[in-house]
Amino acid sequence: MDYRTLNKIFAATVFVVAIFTYWMTLQPSVPFWDCGEFSAAAMWQQVPHPPGAPLWLIVAKAFEVFLPGDPGHNFNLFAALCSAFAAMFAYLIAVNAIERFRPYHRSKPASAYISTYGAGLIGALAFLWSDSNWFNSVESEVYSAATLLATLAMWMMMKWDQQADQPGHERWLLLIAYVLGLAIGVHLLALLVIPSVALTIYGRRYKKITPVGVGTTIGVTGLFFIILYNSTLTWIPKILSASAIGGILLLLLLLGITGWAYTQKKAIIFLTAASFSLVILGYTTYAQILVRSASHPVMNENEPDTFSELARYLGREQYGSRSAWPRRHDHIRGGYYKSRLIQYGPLPVPIGNNPDGSIRWENIDAGSEINYMLNYQIGHMYLRYFGWNFIGRVSDMQTAGISWSGSANKQEKAELIRPSGGEDIFPVTFYGLPFLLGLIGIVVHFRRDWKMATIFMTAFLLWGVIMALQQNQQEPQPRERDYFYTASFMVFSVWVGLGAFGLAKAFGRKKAGSNVGKEGGDTGGSAPQNIGLTAAVLGGCLLIAPINMAVNGWNLHDRSGNWLAWDYAYNLLQSCDANAILFTNGDNDTFPIWYVQDVAGIRRDVRVVNLELAQTPWYITQMKLEPSWNAPPVPMTFHVEQIKDKGNGRNDVNPTRGGPRIVKLPVPADVMAWATNGKVRTAGEMEWKYEPKEGDIFAPKTNLSGALLNRLQRKDGSDRFISH
Repeated sequence: MDYRTLNKIFAATVFVVAIFTYWMTLQPSVPFWDCGEFSAAAMWQQVPHPPGAPLWLIVAKAFEVFLPGDPGHNFNLFAALCSAFAAMFAYLIAVNAIERFRPYHRSKPASAYISTYGAGLIGALAFLWSDSNWFNSVESEVYSAATLLATLAMWMMMKWDQQADQPGHERWLLLIAYVLGLAIGVHLLALLVIPSVALTIYGRRYKKITPVGVGTTIGVTGLFFIILYNSTLTWIPKILSASAIGGILLLLLLLGITGWAYTQKKAIIFLTAASFSLVILGYTTYAQILVRSASHPVMNENEPDTFSELARYLGREQYGSRSAWPRRHDHIRGGYYKSRLIQYGPLPVPIGNNPDGSIRWENIDAGSEINYMLNYQIGHMYLRYFGWNFIGRVSDMQTAGISWSGSANKQEKAELIRPSGGEDIFPVTFYGLPFLLGLIGIVVHFRRDWKMATIFMTAFLLWGVIMALQQNQQEPQPRERDYFYTASFMVFSVWVGLGAFGLAKAFGRKKAGSNVGKEGGDTGGSAPQNIGLTAAVLGGCLLIAPINMAVNGWNLHDRSGNWLAWDYAYNLLQSCDANAILFTNGDNDTFPIWYVQDVAGIRRDVRVVNLELAQTPWYITQMKLEPSWNAPPVPMTFHVEQIKDKGNGRNDVNPTRGGPRIVKLPVPADVMAWATNGKVRTAGEMEWKYEPKEGDIFAPKTNLSGALLNRLQRKDGSDRFISH
């Protein structure tokens, strides 16, 4: 069997192992967090939260149509399929990376390349069973598809590099552009491959690498990235909203430049214009958002049914924005956020209670901000996740740390393991062996092929630390965010495979002192190798890295019997009276209920009102004017003109802090009887003076008896009534 055929067999093996793993550990129906929202949106092609994922919704629905059974399971399976393909491409990326310094020669038997196959297999399986990627692969979120597109783009980059001297090599660059355009309709993760592609082109076209050349490449790439990002997410929708004809003429002009450059053989202009055209072609999946929003489905978040609204939707205006400096912002809200953020040093002083969080720049403590950036945003929100994937983790409780030894101290057991009920599972530890193998792989890669190693390092950092810094996450976060960084972990997994390759080459020599290739690479495997010993070393690496990760991580990721989100939503809806209004708060309160109503058709008479969204004019308007399945609009006295957005998401009914006032609440007779153990059976009244202040804590003044207060109040030790 020849080299290429064996390579395809190993790639297919990775895919089969991946889909089997994910199938066995798949959640049987809707999970928590955004999964219920995305599944319900895909089922009826509705409009989820900004910036949307139209390509994911379209393809996931097409996949689900052909499968029987629970749609929630099928949407989860779609995520598993995406991750299985991503693992397969990770194998091909690892093999292509090795082929750069150890090219295949027809004169050599396929058995001479066992270390190449083994390295690719070990790297891909390490990625397949890595903690964060496995988590993404068994639930109906967009991140498995986003990782697939990022991995696919990187593999295409490697294929272009292999064929850069052959006619027609440009097709790979054009395909990358189209994939990036499609990726905008899933997640922007794949766009971060652009700098790596640019450096690959520079390194391939210029034999002499200079600081000026690298700086110019980075500068031009950064400019192209800014233009691409802003044009697709902001400029094009705004131009089309101002003048549809003008926008169409600009697009026709771009196509005209592409055609002219092709006929005139202007290669650089053609490649640039054609690439941009293909990005826009892929980006047209957002027509689905416009069309479906205009049809007013039940889920129609932000209602982006015009180009101007689409621009706001894509720009995520609902969530606001933060400046890159200072790093800490949420302390302006006070309370819990302030107490968590002040541990890193003196906080920036706000000008006042301005909604924009304006800062007195002269009062910023740079050392404290850098301390926060290094310790929380890099250390806690990336390096900790990196350790989870390749070293081990103490628990699945939020804020759980890294486990090197497999043991936990008393505090960790009390706070992070016992509350999760996973004493028999945690800590999950790989003893740092995949991590150490990856470090060896980095050294091997830089020694054998420093150019491509630098490109890989660029991708690793952009998809990891730099993305964490760009997100500027504030403490605390409502959930762990490791799912963002799976593409970064994919690159390190490839290095895990290269570490196995390096050890196999070092220990698999037939005689001591054999030359295994220097700087320029291994010339087709000229150093004599002991096939049996090489296979044994690779087998050992397979055990200490991917198999170790699979065995120790299986129970943590096995969701095969997890019906919790479904049961929660079903039970909550069934507890409601007919035609009830059910108030919910966050994602986990709401999205499983949306799924059960939209997909399963259960209790569609109940109107769900999400209090987080109820702060936005578009949502209040929908609640007032539009029915939801069998539930009528929510009765409210506000006039449409009062609800209407007056700019920046504000309207005439936004709450403001008022002065003190007397609040009276009638207490029915049955409540009085319950609260007084039957001593008082007549209706009463609770009265107190409401005085707005920080934390919404107010002191009651009531004419009710002490017995009733004891039953109805909750004390915090200071005789203040706490609203609950």
